[in-house]
Amino acid sequence: MSTQNQPKKKAPIHTIRDGAVSLKIWENFSKEGRPFYNVTFGRTYTDKATGYTLEGSTLRASDLDKLFYLSTEAKRIIGMVTERNAEIQRTQAQGQPQAQQSLAQGLSAQRDAALANIPAPAPQQGNGLDNTVRQNTPDIQQ
Repeated sequence: MSTQNQPKKKAPIHTIRDGAVSLKIWENFSKEGRPFYNVTFGRTYTDKATGYTLEGSTLRASDLDKLFYLSTEAKRIIGMVTERNAEIQRTQAQGQPQAQQSLAQGLSAQRDAALANIPAPAPQQGNGLDNTVRQNTPDIQQ
């Protein structure tokens, strides 16, 4: 079966991990063309029968602290991306030269630039979570 005729799978715009637990941020667009965001949580595990690494949607009670951290980070990232998109639209509405450049680059490039400039979260002390794992977010440049 040819894969050329199959629709391209959409990738999340950002993934945050804390150990085996991950959160993916998905960007979608309304009929009017406005972006909106959804998140999915998952937990990676190794299938003992096949040896494959898989992702499931069932989480452990011990993952609740990780979910809290990941949700907070997702809210912060979505807020920054939304703010950047609004700034681009304001600039375009004002007819400034930057608007033409932003339009040429496209919202995806602007979103990627905004994500690249997101500072890494400061490690929190005393919450019992593994901060060293959190700093390993390859999508965010530190």
